[in-house]
Amino acid sequence: LVGLEIWSNRDKINIKPDVAITLMSFGEWRQNVLLPRKRNDNAHLLTRIEFNGATLGIAHVGTICSPQKSVAVIREEQNNNDNKTSIVASIMAHELGHTLGIKHDRRSCSCIAERCVMSPEIYNEPIYEFSSCSVKEHQMYLLSDRPHC
Repeated sequence: LVGLEIWSNRDKINIKPDVAITLMSFGEWRQNVLLPRKRNDNAHLLTRIEFNGATLGIAHVGTICSPQKSVAVIREEQNNNDNKTSIVASIMAHELGHTLGIKHDRRSCSCIAERCVMSPEIYNEPIYEFSSCSVKEHQMYLLSDRPHC
């Protein structure tokens, strides 16, 4: 973590119920406003705005070195779950995994835990482990795409 910015007076972008539009807008803000001021490899927007559908997070796949697309948008649910902070952290890890070239786990993936970070479903328990598929996909991304940040 190289920084934390809290938008307490107003949002710096127009956050829409369409999460794809919000992701694009946040990416433009990162490229044009945040990066000139603070060097970073990836930025996440956490919001309590409800998105259309059941989406809790979104990110581009394999874009860690892109000034505009190395971003994620995460909706923090307004509930009293004791694990809320850990669940948000799990969603953040999941979305960061996407930017690092990792897709959702499939049934054929093996995992030490019951569920792994790149599972396509969100659970009410924090998730800490990456599956065998996630490790292989990230290695392939590094070897084939050779990202240079």
